[in-house]
Amino acid sequence: MGFPAFASPALPEAAFFLDWEALFRRLPASARAKVTWTKPRIDAGLKRLLTESVSDAVLDDVARDLMEPVRALSRAILELLASNRDEFRASVMDDLLREEGRLNAFLPDDDSRDTLAWVLGFLRSFVGLVMTMVEPEHLASLDAEQLTQESTDPDLASFMRGQVALMAAVEAVRQGAGGDRCSTLIDSAFLSFMAFRSAIRNHGLWLSPFPNETSAERQQSLLRYAARLRETLTDQDWQTLERACARRSRTKTGKRSSAPAWVISADASGHERCLGVPQTGR
Repeated sequence: MGFPAFASPALPEAAFFLDWEALFRRLPASARAKVTWTKPRIDAGLKRLLTESVSDAVLDDVARDLMEPVRALSRAILELLASNRDEFRASVMDDLLREEGRLNAFLPDDDSRDTLAWVLGFLRSFVGLVMTMVEPEHLASLDAEQLTQESTDPDLASFMRGQVALMAAVEAVRQGAGGDRCSTLIDSAFLSFMAFRSAIRNHGLWLSPFPNETSAERQQSLLRYAARLRETLTDQDWQTLERACARRSRTKTGKRSSAPAWVISADASGHERCLGVPQTGR
């Protein structure tokens, strides 16, 4: 079975860093000299995401512009660590953990922190899977023309949008650009990675952002989300949700469901899931 986007050799090579400044400093002087040209390109792209409105068009444009320099920096670190797969995997996980702490301290609200947890959880699952299937030394030796051809894959483009949005969020923390800007970038990364996740799921590959989550932990998360909904949504919001639930139920069954309005989501098997929120009021 093939997984076009996942199997693309360009994808893992583009996927292994968020804080490009830290990665640049990690390289030895000889390797750093070879990729000095990437710095102004990345600076310019991230500056756009920190100063312009974060629209789909701008994100697409920046992702295309940064594909080449991001790939060059990733290849440099791959060449440095290719001889030790475990060291490489651990290095990536260390970076994700460090950036998660910095971003969590900077984000303005719990909703944004929950979104960040999903995004980085998905990246951890993805990187872990890649590292069990692809050897770093193989990636480091890929032909540049082959990578260029693969980089036109639309599913790879959605992954790159997510990565550059996260890179810009890290840069926002470094520059103190504002929590709201950082939150917007995290939301953009989430939407892009959701699109990529859906694409690879269509090819038979399912990745969980929380692969080690227990039933008790999942229940606690759902209760926390439900409590936040009760605190946030107005009576009018709940009425809108009720109408949406009714429409969805009629679409699926041809008749209105007897389920109360606080049933607002469904799992993959079609079973309705109660989030424990009241029909009216907060």
